[in-house]
Amino acid sequence: MRWIQKKIATGLSFLRRGLGGSLARLESELQRRSRQQAAVAEIALAALGGAPFDELLDRIVRIVAEALSCEECAVFELRPEGFLGDRAVAAWRPTGGEVASPGIRLRTLAELAIRSSATVVVEDFARETRFAAAAPGEGPAAGGGVAVIVPGAAGPFGVLGALAARPGEFGAREVGFLQSVADVLAAWIRRRVAEESLESRREVSDRAGRMEVVGRLAGTVAGDFGDLFLAIEAAAARLAERVPPGQPGHVDLQEIRQAAERALRLAAELLASGGWQPLEPRVLDLGSLVQDLAPDLRQALGEQVLLVLKLDPGTGTVLADPGALAKVLSLLASHTRGAMSSGGHLVLQTSNVELDSDYARNHPGVVPGPHVLLTLTDTGPGMDPAARSRLFDPFTPLAPVYGIVRRSGGHIRVYSEPGLGTTMKIFLPRVAGD
Repeated sequence: MRWIQKKIATGLSFLRRGLGGSLARLESELQRRSRQQAAVAEIALAALGGAPFDELLDRIVRIVAEALSCEECAVFELRPEGFLGDRAVAAWRPTGGEVASPGIRLRTLAELAIRSSATVVVEDFARETRFAAAAPGEGPAAGGGVAVIVPGAAGPFGVLGALAARPGEFGAREVGFLQSVADVLAAWIRRRVAEESLESRREVSDRAGRMEVVGRLAGTVAGDFGDLFLAIEAAAARLAERVPPGQPGHVDLQEIRQAAERALRLAAELLASGGWQPLEPRVLDLGSLVQDLAPDLRQALGEQVLLVLKLDPGTGTVLADPGALAKVLSLLASHTRGAMSSGGHLVLQTSNVELDSDYARNHPGVVPGPHVLLTLTDTGPGMDPAARSRLFDPFTPLAPVYGIVRRSGGHIRVYSEPGLGTTMKIFLPRVAGD
């Protein structure tokens, strides 16, 4: 009996020693999965709790970095032009806290994910030939990385990426964890977009209505005053013919005529300030117009700002007043020069686009169908939402831009963020058959 008990004890001891390493590895794996599940739950609760977007992104990159014990984690947002911004919207390094500009490896990884529209996993950067060498302090010299697409409301929102110090750290489970985080973020984005879309449609409609009313009122008042002062000037001119120089009242009549002429100029300026001067539309090639205006635009921009033209020869024609469009471009060029006192680039691009019913439904006043798109993109300091909302207010320098574009049957959209430049998109209906 004692011999059997001894054999059993020996066997159990051998079994514990034999399974000890496996149990340790299993325990470590379970702890890692538990951290990842807890991280997803924490992110979901933050999203449901109505956390501000910037705060949510900062929490996501910190939680992911800690859950994966990675060297770096960041979220990149896809800009309207189809490329990633110069900076991440949120980034984190466990050793350095929040960082504004992730290293070149993580950024290149994110760009590859956008280009391929798929998750990108790198086992070992030391064996990769697709990636540029990292500068000192820009992430691990070796190790691995992963980037997953973050879905948006209509196409990708951006990329969630992470780097590890050791090769082979990102397997199927880690990729699945990042995808779960991306899905939670995507659900939050869809909800936010749906809420903001309704609010934005109301706000845009209200703002457009206010601008339309103020613009029409100013145009009507200016037109009426113009007619009134034109009659005064004509009457004063007739009276001046009956009162020769040197006679009493002649000087007073001359002053009346001069005041009426100044009032006429003021009325014309008031009409022009809202883009409500008479238009003489005709069918024209927008690309040819931009090409013809290029010398004047370069002069308006000054030597510090480089003008780059990307004109599609296949762009259709529009029905518009060439003089009014020239004024639009001149005003925007002057605005760009003022915003980029230290220099930069302004890119003008033309293309054909189709605006569908969904786009028109989300943008009050837009008629779906074929349009010509004129895009102006600068490398200036950008604008915050408050500045963007006041850009085309009545009696501001750019108010005529809004008025002319609207009266030409088009609309204008502005995309801008502080530090990321500004993109203005002018949509004009394309002439049928082009």
